[in-house]
Amino acid sequence: MNPADVDTSFEGNVGNRYTALSTGVVQAVALSAPFDLRAAAEGYNKLVDFGTMVGDNYAFAALYTRRPWLQQHGDEMRAFLRAYARGTEWLYDPSNREEAIDILARATQLDRAYAAATYDYYMGELRPFSPNLAIPDTALHGTLDTIVATGDMQTPTPSLSRYFDPSYLPR
Repeated sequence: MNPADVDTSFEGNVGNRYTALSTGVVQAVALSAPFDLRAAAEGYNKLVDFGTMVGDNYAFAALYTRRPWLQQHGDEMRAFLRAYARGTEWLYDPSNREEAIDILARATQLDRAYAAATYDYYMGELRPFSPNLAIPDTALHGTLDTIVATGDMQTPTPSLSRYFDPSYLPR
């Protein structure tokens, strides 16, 4: 396929991307769960599951801030990251499964069955969130390689410390 034969657009909200697909505005779209599960149930074909492709070679989620702000708000960032880590622990705890599913179903306004399948896939099979927010170097390198490949950054310096400061992470 020639990329010039395809029009692309970006919409950051997964719900809006799903709507664009289901109304025929677009012919293909990147969806995350639970919207991908709904699309599959409606007969759309899954072309790729990014979660299973990247393994430890890419960060599942990334948080960014400007260094000057971070230097002035280090305590707030540490508190936020501790809470984020506790939230991850909470999600992985099977005793919280039903409540997590209820929260996801309400937040996405999708059927509870899609929320349950999403929880089981993410927390049981994919397990994308690292305990205590530990980030493998392979994920950092993979993420930087992607940013370079998209042209958003020149070749990064070999030292990861320029891009990642673990001192804010929970211990």
